[in-house]
Order: sequence, then C-alpha cells, then structure tokens
Amino acid sequence: MLDNPCLRALLWVLGLVSPTLCRLRKRLTASPGIPVDDPCPSYWMSPPSRIAKHGSDATVPTYADVVIIGSGITGTSVARAILDEETVVVVMLEARDTCSGATGRNGGHITPVLYQDYSELKKKHGAEVAGEIVRFRLSHLDELLAVASEENLLEESQCRETRAYDVYQNPSLYRNAKKLLEVFKRDLPVEGSDMEIVEDRAVLQELQLAPSVVGDTGEAIEKISFEISSADAYAVYEY
Repeated sequence: MLDNPCLRALLWVLGLVSPTLCRLRKRLTASPGIPVDDPCPSYWMSPPSRIAKHGSDATVPTYADVVIIGSGITGTSVARAILDEETVVVVMLEARDTCSGATGRNGGHITPVLYQDYSELKKKHGAEVAGEIVRFRLSHLDELLAVASEENLLEESQCRETRAYDVYQNPSLYRNAKKLLEVFKRDLPVEGSDMEIVEDRAVLQELQLAPSVVGDTGEAIEKISFEISSADAYAVYEY
C-alpha cells in the first residue's frame, strides 16, 4: 500500500501539519526487523510444548488464501475466527517455536487494564466510548474461558477465574490509583461492583504481602489468570 506514490506524498504532506500523523507515517514505513539469533529463553516455555516444533519440517505451501504471521494469541484468534466462518487455506508462519513471542512470555495472566486507563479514555473519547472500551476488554475474559471449554482444554490449561491485586509500595502512586478507581466505580457501577480497596493490615498479612505495602487495590472483576505450565499455555493458544 505504501508503494503507492500518491499515498506516500499525501502522508508526507499530512505529516507536516500533524505530529501524530508524522509519527504514524514513520511507524508504517519502518522495517519491523527480523528476529535475533539468540533470544532470551522464556521461563514459561520450559519444558517445550509438544507442539513447539509443529510444522517446522514441512514444506511451506505454495498457495494460501490467508497468511498469518505469528502464532501467539492474536494470530491464533484470527485463524480460529476465519476457519469458523470460511473453508479457506490458512498458513501460519512463525519465526521460532510455536507461541514463542509475547504470548509465551507473560505467565498466562489475563488481566485487562480497566480503572487505570478509564479516566484517560474518558478524557480523549468521552464517557460512552470509554465505557464501551472497558466492556470490550472485559469480554475477553469470558471469551477465553468459552474457547478453552469449546476446545476441551479447561482441565489441561487450568484456565479459571481467580483474584488479581494491584499492590503499591509508593504512597503517591497508591493515592492516584485510589482516585482512578473511585472515578471508575462512580461512572461504571456494574463493571466496578466487585472492585474494592483493601487497606486492612490483617488482610494484607493474609495475602503474604511485604510490610512496605502501603495499600492494595484488589480488582475481583479482573480475576482470570492462567497459573499453568508452558505446555498448557500452548494448549490454550494453539489448536
């Protein structure tokens, strides 16, 4: 698309009058680079999954209706959605092992950013759109559980609901987080109904938190995490 000289000229002109478009143009035209030869191994990918090398010995097909680059949660979600609707040839390319990028390096925790972003989203887009973004992020939790269930992977992946905590050791950051949470709960009472601020020292000790913790913002609604091995993580993301 960016080989079109008219489009390139238009982006250049728009970049002169808009710093945002200028940054966008640079990102669109920048080379993504190639994977390094000696990546840092992921703790979550050891031992390797049984599908870590899936297809690595196969000949790359000469034809495909859709080519997906990357075998993480994004690429896999796209592939699954396409194949659920269409009978097409999909080829997924991966530079290294299956699910070896960011998806295989986050420990399996699915914790959407909610109250932390809401005030800024509201400022930029308005309360209605900010609320829609929050609900969209929350929808991923139920969707991932549903996918794991549909693929009979709940037991193997240990995909389940649990409780997440945002812990603060900096008083200033904690006070700011409390303000953000208060705004979130006021504007989105349904989405924030299970969120609470925990300051009881006895409760903090039960959570085995360090004495230096100044308070704890616990989001019960952000309560899905995968406490799983790397092989189980692959089972969730790769079919």
